[in-house]
Amino acid sequence: MTKARDLSLAAKAPLASPVFTGKVGIGTSSPTSKIHATTATAGYTAKLINTNGASDANGLLIQAGTAASEYALNVANTAGNATFMAVKGNGRVSIGNSSPITKLHISGSVNNDRILIESPHSVGLVETGLEMRRSTTVAGAKIQTVRHPTLGGLGLDFYTTANGAAEDSGTYSKRVSIDSAGRVTMPYQPMCVVSRASDNGAGTVVWDYVRHNVGGHYNTSNGRFTAPIAGNYMVGFYVMSPANNVTMDVSMRLNGSGNNHLSPYSGATGGNYNAVSGYTIITLAANDYIHIHAATGIYGTNTGRHSNFTVALLS
Repeated sequence: MTKARDLSLAAKAPLASPVFTGKVGIGTSSPTSKIHATTATAGYTAKLINTNGASDANGLLIQAGTAASEYALNVANTAGNATFMAVKGNGRVSIGNSSPITKLHISGSVNNDRILIESPHSVGLVETGLEMRRSTTVAGAKIQTVRHPTLGGLGLDFYTTANGAAEDSGTYSKRVSIDSAGRVTMPYQPMCVVSRASDNGAGTVVWDYVRHNVGGHYNTSNGRFTAPIAGNYMVGFYVMSPANNVTMDVSMRLNGSGNNHLSPYSGATGGNYNAVSGYTIITLAANDYIHIHAATGIYGTNTGRHSNFTVALLS
């Protein structure tokens, strides 16, 4: 078992449990800890089985560690020179390393090391996923795989919550989807398509008929589309002159500056109503805004709504 000097039994009172002082070795005559078990045979070195059928049929309790330099649990290879898993004294857990810098820190050792989250195969639409929440509330984000209801194949859905001030609770909304064929859709992609239901005088065009305004970033009071996030935006317009034989002078303007045209456009005079259009792709910072300026005004009708303005985030 162990050397005699490493084992001591002392009964403090009749029938009292024995108290072991020193070290106990099982399969070794040189224990290096209070309990040291070693085996060279196949099978487990130690096994704990609780056959209690009650709700407190617990297994192993480890109470150790107060600092990042200490281990509450250290699982290593046979040689003891590679850490498979560790629970440090500060509560951080690592897999593949011994110095976690986050609550869960996973380090791979070969190219195909990965995290696998697997669920039983079923025909259900939601197969498996990953959820990240603030505290125990529903506010947060999640990623889940989704099976096509008729064709099969797995896609990915990405959800977040957005509650404004009430950030500790909320309802998940789908933000991005990748279907089983690799097609990406973004239901909340900022976009507007607006037009005029009546003529607009010279100056900033305030589009008074809204066909689409995803995210509400077009302002019907001042005619501006304000970029909610930085990105590449497609901007376009098509306008008709307010009367015959009118030279059109229309421009896209950035942040209200008369000297900061994205590009000026002019249409020739003569004949019936003239029309002019322009399209561009521009990189906008968050809170930059775009509007259309028509020096001669534009034509609009409630039925035709011929003049229009379009903005959409591309990437």
